[in-house]
Amino acid sequence: MMELGVIFGSRASEHDVSIISGLQILENADKSKYHAFPIYIARSGAWYVGEPLRDVKTYRDFDPQQKGLTRVFLPPEPGQNALYSFGSGLFGRTQRVCGLDCAILALHGMHGEDGTVQGLMELADIPYSSCGLVGSAVGMDKIIMKQFFRGAGLPVLPGCWFQRSAFEKDGQSVADQVEKELGYPVFVKPANLGSSIGVSRADDREGLTDSLELAFEYDRRVLVEKGLD
Repeated sequence: MMELGVIFGSRASEHDVSIISGLQILENADKSKYHAFPIYIARSGAWYVGEPLRDVKTYRDFDPQQKGLTRVFLPPEPGQNALYSFGSGLFGRTQRVCGLDCAILALHGMHGEDGTVQGLMELADIPYSSCGLVGSAVGMDKIIMKQFFRGAGLPVLPGCWFQRSAFEKDGQSVADQVEKELGYPVFVKPANLGSSIGVSRADDREGLTDSLELAFEYDRRVLVEKGLD
């Protein structure tokens, strides 16, 4: 039977959404074909496996020391096809915890949906769901994706983008450029988030400043697009 790891969680702002996605996949996986098991990436970035991860209550106040949980890692080496535990003590050795024939990536946002975990799977030569590394990276980054679409001759909304450092240095100049190039209304978006987190509409200078401050809390690069009815 195929060892099917469902990976969810991660360091992203969409951590909680990812947990729900992962648990739904585990609940609905065909048990006659797959041994589907949870692989949880905590907010710290540490990976865990164990039966408690099937219960949503485990995540309300996650305790990495909870009985039944094992911290693991995936070696970026072809042919291993398994998760291993960390060695403990001065002469501790890593141990094989469970096999991993294929991975379902139920990750949302950065550190998972952006090509990072896809790259790890490529190195480990483990089949996985979702787009490949390049498609995931381009699709996650709104600024690069917009430039790619424009280069392919597709119609896209007018927009401009900024670095956090430029906004912190001279926020008024950033607002001036938006007003000059786009006018109002505009939508302000962190470059690398999904689920509409950090996205807001601005209809005047005050709203634009507030929207930029919000978006820069989530990413160092921000896209501003012209609103269109």
